[in-house]
Parts: sequence; C-alpha cells; structure tokens
Amino acid sequence: MPASSQNSPSCTVTGPTTTFPTGADCWGQPDFYQLRIYEVGLCTSPPTSPTTSSSPGLSSCVATFTSTAGSAVSVTPTTSSALSGVFTRPANGSYSHGYIRMDASFNIQASVDFGAAITGDAGGNGRFCATITGSTSGGTSASCAGVAPTAGTLQVPLTDFDGGAGFEASATATSTTGSGTSTINAFLMTSADQLAPAATSVQRLFGYQTFASPVTISKTTTGMDISFRVTTGMTLIGNAGPTLSIESGPFVIDMTPTP
Repeated sequence: MPASSQNSPSCTVTGPTTTFPTGADCWGQPDFYQLRIYEVGLCTSPPTSPTTSSSPGLSSCVATFTSTAGSAVSVTPTTSSALSGVFTRPANGSYSHGYIRMDASFNIQASVDFGAAITGDAGGNGRFCATITGSTSGGTSASCAGVAPTAGTLQVPLTDFDGGAGFEASATATSTTGSGTSTINAFLMTSADQLAPAATSVQRLFGYQTFASPVTISKTTTGMDISFRVTTGMTLIGNAGPTLSIESGPFVIDMTPTP
C-alpha cells in the first residue's frame, strides 16, 4: 500500500553512505516505522470504492482483524510487532482481494550518512542527518551535524496523493511481494470513513489489494501471516539543493495463510 503516489527511485546506498538526492528524491528504509491499523480483511471480489457520501462497500469481504482504537504496529529492518485486537477466521474458500483500514498518519525514525556536509530543513549542517521529534505539519523534518544525531520520532500525516498544489484523494500502484506483482488502490478518508473532499478532512486511509495469486483458506489453515515491508518506507527529498527533508514512503503488506 502506498504512503505516497509518487514513483521515486530507490536511494543509492554504498556501504554506510547514502547518495544525497540533489534536486530530486529517493526512497529508502527508515530505522523505525509505525502505523496504526483498525481493520484487515479478505474479499472474494473487489470492494466498492468510497465516495464523499459513502463508505467502502465490503459486501464481498470478511474482516479477519478489527481494533476499535487501532493497533499500533512498529516495524524495524529486522522485526515487526504483533497486531492486538479481535481476530476472526474467514470461511474456507478462495479470496482474490485483501483490504486494510488504518490511520493516515505514520511515525518514522531514521539516521542517514550522506558522506558530505548538507543542511537539514530543521537546521544544522554535516554529513549525518536524522529525523527530528515533531511533525512534518510544522514544516521541518530533519537536522544534520558532523556527528550522527539521535533520531527523533517524526510524525508524518498523509493528507494528499497529489504531491503538488492540488489535492488527490485516491491513488493506484503496483507492488511486488513474495506472492508476485499485485495492484493496490488507496483512498484518503474522513473520520466517518468517506472519501475526503480536502486535505484538511483526512483522518484515515483505506486500501485494497488485488492479490497476484488468490489466497486460499482451507480446513488445514491455522492462521494468517500479515507481513509489512518498509524497504521504501522513507522518502529523502533534496529540495533542488543541498537541503534535506524527510517524509514517509510506501510500504507493502503481504498476506499469507499458514497451514
């Protein structure tokens, strides 16, 4: 599922050093990525997309996980925390789609060595840059120094898929998981789970994925492994000069039944 609709290249990393994306941006892997999930489910056909007056149509779906308050999932390059909520076993059968309902704000931590001195949009100058403690809604995200600063927890609200002066509440992307290449449709929603009419009303994110291969639930299925991949979960932005900004990037969810 994308946290951005832009198709950026992966950052170039050689040993401990990342090439600074002057005048452009690139996707990299943060040291820590956190998201809050309210619902996950499986569907036998595509859900109906939300509109500004209606919620997503899930008549062909079954919720396999729910959490009224939302379950915070923390992901590092080597670990992922477990979901906490109510789990429901779906009926035996073949499911062509999966969906997720989640908060439209993410937390990331990252410390990056660029090998040469640059400036952070929150201040400081040096080859080492890190996320600040705060929110990108405040206009800054990174500080830099001659020695590696401690990475703060940066909150990154996702309020627009356009990435420019306009507003776009939906996006489509393709993703490669362990099951193959699949299509993802994502929608920014209000707190009432309807399509957001403007960036100021965005509270939640809904997405559904067309599986590369259908997920089959049988009598021998004992569980469902929901994995999160955040190798592109951070966007490094060069701001057309030697000043760094950090945003979230797209993550991928892979659902695999366990026998």
